[in-house]
Amino acid sequence: MADHRRGARPRRPLLRPADRGRTRHPGPPRLAERLERSGAPPQPRPRPGDAARCPADRGRPTTELWLRAEEALAEARILLAAGRPNGAISRAYSAAFTAVRVIVTQRTGARSEELRRQAAVLKMFSEHFITPGLIDREFGRGLRHLFSDRASVDYDGPRLTAEDAGKAVDFAERLLQATKPFVAGPSGTTQSADDPPS
Repeated sequence: MADHRRGARPRRPLLRPADRGRTRHPGPPRLAERLERSGAPPQPRPRPGDAARCPADRGRPTTELWLRAEEALAEARILLAAGRPNGAISRAYSAAFTAVRVIVTQRTGARSEELRRQAAVLKMFSEHFITPGLIDREFGRGLRHLFSDRASVDYDGPRLTAEDAGKAVDFAERLLQATKPFVAGPSGTTQSADDPPS
């Protein structure tokens, strides 16, 4: 029965249980639906830093990282000669870990910022270089051992000697030599801190 009271608003029809939760006036179709109707493939949403993933730009940040690795190795040699085994081990690990980050970044296309955790870097290093036989397995084991030595130095572990530091620096130097052939600069050539600037 209609409500004839003055000023009374007309009652809205009650929704059936099956209609509850549904909107009576649907908005414009979503982007995915529009793309599906048009037949165009969906495009990924751009994210900050995606430019660094492009092959043309990938060499610049990794080349800078490689120079850091060589600088860390040079500092490790200086500290070893000065009788500072703890500092030498720490810098040797930094040189080795950074060198591995560089080649993993270039091989996988991942951003260097995404490869900061040791576990992730070692896993990808093993998958892309050690398992295929591109780099000898001793470098995977040696890098883990060097990480253990560096943890002992930084977190009051067993005291390490100058002999331990010498082995760490020697390993880091051999690792950089083994990974250097896989480091390509912006022009596709290997870049080194000793190379003259172009």
